[in-house]
Amino acid sequence: MTSDVLNFGGSLKAMRRQKGLTQSQFVARLGSVVARSTIANVEAGRERPSERLWAAISEVFPEMADHLKQVYASARSSPTSDSPLNHTASRRSRSLKSLTLGGAFEIERLDIVYVFRESRAPEEILEIRTLRSLSAGEDEFRLKMKHSSSTGFESTPEVLWGGELIDEVRSGAHGQTVYLRTVQFGRSLGRGEQHVFALRSWVERDPDPDTSVTVTLSLAAKLVGIHLNFSGPKPRAMWSFGPIADATLEPRAVDAPGASPVRLAPNGVTSVVFPEPHVGVDYGVAWSWT
Repeated sequence: MTSDVLNFGGSLKAMRRQKGLTQSQFVARLGSVVARSTIANVEAGRERPSERLWAAISEVFPEMADHLKQVYASARSSPTSDSPLNHTASRRSRSLKSLTLGGAFEIERLDIVYVFRESRAPEEILEIRTLRSLSAGEDEFRLKMKHSSSTGFESTPEVLWGGELIDEVRSGAHGQTVYLRTVQFGRSLGRGEQHVFALRSWVERDPDPDTSVTVTLSLAAKLVGIHLNFSGPKPRAMWSFGPIADATLEPRAVDAPGASPVRLAPNGVTSVVFPEPHVGVDYGVAWSWT
């Protein structure tokens, strides 16, 4: 990270302490719009302040925002790395690499977490990837995270750990939104070295939420886990499915062909794991509310 990001983080930390607030208390005062780990990363200069965090600070602590606005603007406009990525040859190399998904990696594990709070639409979606580099010098991973058929779906992505995010959003046919993402690690991996990164998307709006979540792999992974946390309304029944060739074949009830019942714990949490899933077919978890 650059000195501008470090300056913002240090200033935020000092002002938070002046108010006598711990990081957890500060997050609570902001309405828990970000995690405590996000504040820790921002204050340490490991992560740039997001627009979501800044909006919350401006609303709850306007006097703090007045003092921080200049360093915030500098932090947001600063490059995400001090490495020599601005050289012409490096830019050309990255532009060629960005034409393909993934990279020279073995995907050991992909975990996707959906967090439902007050509504029947997810508020957060977390994606955690565990990679192993197949060659020396790998320093970024490219992926398409998610499609949505809801025309009102909006989300704001951020990196929790493991890199910097370069995000491109494209609108396709039938209201689909496609997120093309490059996670830059900020360092080069050695051959056989493991790297873990995590992305979080805040779902700003989804007026027509589905009653299932589906994973369709473009790249092979040894294991995929789907984890759901319903802290608000709880589904009446849940089931997993896959592999299926197309979403139109998704089982619509817990007793339908191809459905496997899933137990939801009393606290509203469940996990389904798919070992050695096939590429290009659908796996998922579905539920009914009534």
